[in-house]
Amino acid sequence: MEPWRFLDSAEIDWWNISNCSLIFPNIFVDEEPVEDENHLRDDLEWLVMCQITTRSILTYYQNYVHKIPCRTSIRTGHRCLEEILNGHEVRCYQAFRLSRSVFMDFCHELAHKYGLRPTRGMSLYEEVGVFLVTCAHGVDNRLLQELFNHSGETISRHFHRVLKVVGKLADTIITPHPEYNEGKGYHKPQHERYMPFFKVSDFVLYSIYVLTF
Repeated sequence: MEPWRFLDSAEIDWWNISNCSLIFPNIFVDEEPVEDENHLRDDLEWLVMCQITTRSILTYYQNYVHKIPCRTSIRTGHRCLEEILNGHEVRCYQAFRLSRSVFMDFCHELAHKYGLRPTRGMSLYEEVGVFLVTCAHGVDNRLLQELFNHSGETISRHFHRVLKVVGKLADTIITPHPEYNEGKGYHKPQHERYMPFFKVSDFVLYSIYVLTF
């Protein structure tokens, strides 16, 4: 039996101080009766320190030495993406808000023109899928861990990798018309469709000015 086996057993209550007399019977029983209360208090403080130290060792062992795998589903993120892309056209649009052809073109565009590359643990299509699901549905990291069968750190890292690459689209695609301020282009200033949502009264502007300065 391994020397640490008793630490993994939930049946053994090692951490109750009341049982310390059973574990260390000679701590409270000496040949002569203890008359000094300070000495007894020191013994109790020593037991508490032993308890804290042992708990810390056990926590470190369970978290960093004897790790229990969490994402063990046979439905990996790569397999999930294959099911979506090879399935009905509606599934791809519902998941990524893009049709299958647009999704593939978007991935190739990010790879060939903006330098997005796959990693050892996640393909190019999978990391773009993580990014699109987050933006399309506003899901949190925990749900993405369950969908794509990756850790939270992996999900967060790949999301920001794609986000950084998508930001480069601002130099070539996501740009206003050169004569936008003159009313040229599709989105015109003072457009009757959008202006009511951005109209700000003089009182609001004055309040912002006062709060700022």
